[in-house]
Amino acid sequence: MSDRNLTRAYHTPPGFAGSYRRILLGRRDRHRAGDPLPPLEARWNGASATPDRIARYADACGLPDTPNYPLLFPHILVSPMQIDLISQPAFPLSPMGAVHTRIHVLQHRPIPRDARVDVSCRLSASRVLKAGLEFDFTTVLTLDGAPCWESVSANLIRGKKFGDPADPPALAHLDELGDPEGEHAWTVPKDMGWRYARITGDFNPIHISRILARFLGFPRDIIHGMWSAARCLAHLPAPDPGSPIRADLLFKGPVFMESHVTMKHARRDAGHAFDLYCADNPRPVIRGQVRPAEPGERLSDTTEA
Repeated sequence: MSDRNLTRAYHTPPGFAGSYRRILLGRRDRHRAGDPLPPLEARWNGASATPDRIARYADACGLPDTPNYPLLFPHILVSPMQIDLISQPAFPLSPMGAVHTRIHVLQHRPIPRDARVDVSCRLSASRVLKAGLEFDFTTVLTLDGAPCWESVSANLIRGKKFGDPADPPALAHLDELGDPEGEHAWTVPKDMGWRYARITGDFNPIHISRILARFLGFPRDIIHGMWSAARCLAHLPAPDPGSPIRADLLFKGPVFMESHVTMKHARRDAGHAFDLYCADNPRPVIRGQVRPAEPGERLSDTTEA
């Protein structure tokens, strides 16, 4: 397999429609237990978003209007690149049914709304878990020659054919919340799946159609996990925008459209931790924390096996 097939470069973001078409029509099952995944990589130099798009995102998530990118917004620039990579023939597994299990974000400095950033996204570590094969995308955004934002985003393909499972990595664990110090509740708007999809460009049917979500194994349509995470962050005290910020988010279950959700939160060290509950599910569907980053901290140095 040539390097040309492993590295992709964009001048505009790839469309989700072409990626989903390749995923639906592709017939791939070339992965053997123990095989590493190919080092797929994508680059987009000069990436940007319109101020209107950022404003619509902030409004949909209940975030304040600021002159900079909201903390999780860069993932919207990155996600079409990630979907495009796993839709390529070089990816040896069918990603149908893959689920987003967690994301870790480190913002080194604020990103102005009018900035143009260079984006590098690569398929990095993978591991066999009891539930299946989990793989990471490691992303770095660069502004004026220095990293300004990075993430490690994990996705899971379910199955028992990937080999002997190992223990989950340390990043997959967050301490239980303990006694909450605050609580917020809201109902997921009926139209938020479509509204958020128009902002992100991701019209995955499980987020916009109750019928298709049922066909794909869900009781009904579910809201994007990154929307729910951003909605939670909107209820936490705003961190110092001039200081490095770290967020760790674990997606443990679905948040259904029109469901009533409850977020409980508490202070943890110099930051805040939270759990999000959906309807009568006694277990949190999202567990997260936000804190000041340590000096010199880097996510892209993470090399979990």
